[in-house]
Formats: sequence, C-alpha cells, structure tokens
Amino acid sequence: MRTNLTNKAVWQRLSFVGLMMLVLQACEPAHSEPVTEIVKPVKLLEVPETFNAVDYNFVAQVQATSRAQLAFQVSGEIQQLNVRMGQFVNKGDLLAALDPHDFQLAVDARKAQFDLEKARRTRSEQLFAKKLISEDNYDQVLTAYTEAQANLDQAATDLAYTKLHAPFSGVVSLTYAKQFQFAGAKQPVLSLLGDEQLDLVFNLPVTITERLNLAELREAKLWVTLGNFKGVELPARFKEISTQPDPDTNSYTVTLTIIRPEHLNILPGMSGAVYVRNESETDNGLALPKGAFIQIDEQQAQVWRVVPETMRIEAVDVQLNQQGLVIKGLDAGDSIVVAGAKSLNAGQIIRPWQREGGI
Repeated sequence: MRTNLTNKAVWQRLSFVGLMMLVLQACEPAHSEPVTEIVKPVKLLEVPETFNAVDYNFVAQVQATSRAQLAFQVSGEIQQLNVRMGQFVNKGDLLAALDPHDFQLAVDARKAQFDLEKARRTRSEQLFAKKLISEDNYDQVLTAYTEAQANLDQAATDLAYTKLHAPFSGVVSLTYAKQFQFAGAKQPVLSLLGDEQLDLVFNLPVTITERLNLAELREAKLWVTLGNFKGVELPARFKEISTQPDPDTNSYTVTLTIIRPEHLNILPGMSGAVYVRNESETDNGLALPKGAFIQIDEQQAQVWRVVPETMRIEAVDVQLNQQGLVIKGLDAGDSIVVAGAKSLNAGQIIRPWQREGGI
C-alpha cells in the first residue's frame, strides 16, 4: 500500500515539473525567422548619352574677333611706351608715342609757308580784280597756295601719326619694341586683341553638311563650352563659313561669335566644344519595348527607373511623340526596366538580369 502511494507521489511531481516547463516556454518571447526580401532579376536598359542631347558637337578653338598689329605710320624714336603684355586697355587710350620734335618743326615751317602763300593769294585777288596782273600769274599764286595748304595738312597728319591710340578695347598680347628704340614706318610695335567679343573656330565635316546645310546652320541653336570653365554654357551666333572645304581635313571652317562674360577670363587659344542643335530635325526619341511600360495613355506613359543607391525601382512619367518614342522624362544614364514592368511593384529591389552561359 505504501509503495503505491510513493509511486503516485512521484508521478504527481513529474507531472507538475512538466507542466511548469510548458508554462515557462509559453512565457518566453517568440523568435520569428527574419523574412528575406526577394531580389528579382530584371532586364535593364541604360538611357544613352545621345538621348535628348545635342545633335552635333565639335572641338573648337577660341580666337579674338578683333585683333590688330599696331604700327606708326612714320619713322622715329619711341619716346613713350605706356603698355605691357597682358595689360587691358580701353578704346582711345594712348599706347605709344614717337619723339614729336622734328614733326612739330615741320608743322611750324609748313604753317609759315602757308601763311605767306595765303597773304600772296589775298593780294593777287585784289590785283587780278583790277586787271593789274595776268590770269597766268594769278593761277600760279593759287597753285602755290593750294600746295602750301596740302603740305601743312601732311605735316599735321605726320605729327598726329607720332601717337598710337587703341582702336578698340582689348588686351595687349605682344610688344615688339622698347622705349627709346627707333621704329620704322609701318614696323609693328605691339599686338592688340579685342576682349568683348570672341570667335570660336571649328571644322565642319563635309559628311555632316549632307544633313545640316548652311541655311539650317544659320538657324540652329548654337552654344559653346570651354575646358577651363566646366559647366558654363555660352550662347553663340553664326558668323561665317568657308566656301571651299580643306582638302586635308575634308571639312569646312566655321566661325561662331560669343560675348565674353565679364567674370570669365577667356583668352585666345583656349579649347572648347561647339554644340549645334538643328531644330528642324525630328525629336531625338528613345524606342522602348512594350514590356517597359507600366501603362500608356496616348502620349503619356510610365516606366520603372532604378534608384542606383538602393537598387529599388520607382515609377517615372514620360512623354511620347507621335511615333511612340520617349522624348521627355528621362535623363542620359538612367537605368530603365524594359521587360515585365507590369509584374513589378514600386520600391521593389531588383538586380540586372544577366544571360548565363548556355542559356
């Protein structure tokens, strides 16, 4: 009897322990397995750089629109040289001057001769009116007076030529002479480059002219960028084009003109790029397969664009032209889903689908 009671007590204790273990397990927090988000492989297309970009672009070089080698028209010793290379000057500034002493003496001598001939002409007019001198004598006096006046004008002009003024505003690019040096007539003294307007010169291949003729080039939208000033676009206007192609490059030489912004130190010799957009051509659209569109409503549609930082997709509104090509809403370099767009959801993580070997 006692044994049965003991066994019964043992079973009761075991049952109690088991029950407590179940209670304790029930009280422990649940540990759920983390849900791994499925990364779906999709076929992607990168929008090319030519999408909605310029139709044509060419390498160009900056040249000065106004440039001149300045020289004295008379010979003499340089008394003043007021500028140095790289110095900016304004129109009308005195750049250099010759010693005017000899030229002033010539003016004084010619002026004295002119005054003498003028007095002789006045007396001869009175005598000729009274018939006291012949017409031949009177003509000789008039000729001498005219010659004296011409000599005075020439002497005054030579004196004015002793000063060299800036014909336009610009920068002194080179100086060829020094102060107190003798300069011959028409011998270059310095070079001046205009700084308000600049030319961009580039070569236009003959093959391009088959699609972009001269009339279209004149009306095309033109702008330039310079390697020294990244991100700055300057509007340009057509200036001229050569009528014969260069036999070595098989291209025409085209010149555009830009207005130099005051805050940019653009100098001749700098390289850049000319961009030409022909507005008369059809839109430069992007063809996408039907599987790339989430939905299409006439000329409005939606596609999936990949956010590169997270590799998640987002819906983007795009505009189509009459031919169904995408013309707005995308940027060059964007990655677009081009297959199975309707089976994807916004924010879904994707990876580029790659063709495996043998498949």
